[in-house]
Amino acid sequence: MCPLIDKGSFQRLLKYLRPALSDKEIPHRTKLRQEILRRAQDIEVRICERLGGIPGRISFTFDTWTSDAGDPYLSVTGHYIWASEDQPMDWSLKTDQLAFTHLEGNHSGSNIGNILVRTFDHYNLQSKLGWATADNAPNNFRGIRAAATIINTSPGLLQKWDPAQRYIRCMEHAVDLSARHFVATISPSVNGNQLQKIKKALQAVDIEDKDLDLGFLNEQLAGIDGADDEADDDDDIDNVSNEFEAADPLLDFANSLGKALALVKQAINHFVQLADDSDEVPTLRRKSYADFRLGKQDWRKLELMHEEPASAKQTFSSSREPTVFRTIPVLEFLQESWENMADLPRFYEVEDALRKGLANLEKRYRKVSDVDAYFICLVLDPNIKTAYTEDKWKPKFHKAGMKRLGEVFDGYYIPPPPTPNQTSTVPDTLAPRVPSKAEGQYGYSWIQNAVRARVEAERVMSSPRDELKHYLESPLKKVNDVIQYWGKHFDAV
Repeated sequence: MCPLIDKGSFQRLLKYLRPALSDKEIPHRTKLRQEILRRAQDIEVRICERLGGIPGRISFTFDTWTSDAGDPYLSVTGHYIWASEDQPMDWSLKTDQLAFTHLEGNHSGSNIGNILVRTFDHYNLQSKLGWATADNAPNNFRGIRAAATIINTSPGLLQKWDPAQRYIRCMEHAVDLSARHFVATISPSVNGNQLQKIKKALQAVDIEDKDLDLGFLNEQLAGIDGADDEADDDDDIDNVSNEFEAADPLLDFANSLGKALALVKQAINHFVQLADDSDEVPTLRRKSYADFRLGKQDWRKLELMHEEPASAKQTFSSSREPTVFRTIPVLEFLQESWENMADLPRFYEVEDALRKGLANLEKRYRKVSDVDAYFICLVLDPNIKTAYTEDKWKPKFHKAGMKRLGEVFDGYYIPPPPTPNQTSTVPDTLAPRVPSKAEGQYGYSWIQNAVRARVEAERVMSSPRDELKHYLESPLKKVNDVIQYWGKHFDAV
């Protein structure tokens, strides 16, 4: 941006948009850079002040990528609930950019962890860290784990930050990975097949040389022919190639075309037939566009594979609100849908592919079931509470989830302070209240003092779990904004 402002063409554009603009009014690139940095620093100071006054947890998302010039970067975004001092019950979800940093070295877990820790230190967040959200690449979890190792050695930390429990996986990415297993079975790439064969051969060979590090060798093989070594966990098929592979266009078409598939079919076929002879289309490395021509069977499979994964992904990607509570129902619904599809004659030709996708989806589900946050967020939605798990789960699984909910609740519960000189903050459903028409009448405050004393005494004697039980047993509510709901009911549980 800074060099651009000195270009004559850009300055002429500014004058065209604002004819009265003079040359002196257009800042020099140095001054513009200084102004950008000054404003960024002012914003950073305001964010620091705001985060310092947040009593709750501050969660974060982060992502890494590489620029066209080959430079690696890391972005960290903070997410938290905020309310103004004059309206403490008016909760809203806020998001702030905490870091946009050049990575020194590659996208390794240690490098990511170091930047995360520096970011937390800068904003003084060690004691109020919430949950971390990132995609399923293993280096992301390594980064979270590396950061936790440092954070948990901080003096005065009251509660350890458990990286396994605090890692929220990007579900749009998880569904995409399961869909890739489905797609790769239908239309596997040549490179993918070669890589699978090499790795299977290595696993089958009984190597006596103990100095050969098979794990290291496996990582090196992940980079063959452009394959990304940041694969998802131990799942080789989750490698995302930097080149154009046969599985990729099928997956992208299935996710985006939908009902418009028939309208663009002719255009796509026309493109792959002519692209190799066109000077306007970039040349593919070691491949040709004709390799990706889709036959009738390919289009038929494409129509079949659009049935479910695209809709499941949109559940997460199209929302501007937190979607953690949706994770369990969406994964279970997608799993049941694929199982039903695999049993139908209509999907016989892609049954093996569906089974492959199901196997990967089950792996995602097991990782989700190990993290408390997914179940707890589902139960803390007043629209759902325990209705879903009581209906869909076996009793023993529901009981285990409720047991864990109670344990987590006990660890976070903070008794509300007594309010002897203020109107009781106890919800009407929990505390007796003199009818509103009596307010202002003679003796009203005298009665209220007696009521408050009784309420505070009962609250001290009652178990904290009683408040949780009251919430769970109360009728379901239709709530559009769950965060605002809890702002107005934060003293109910």
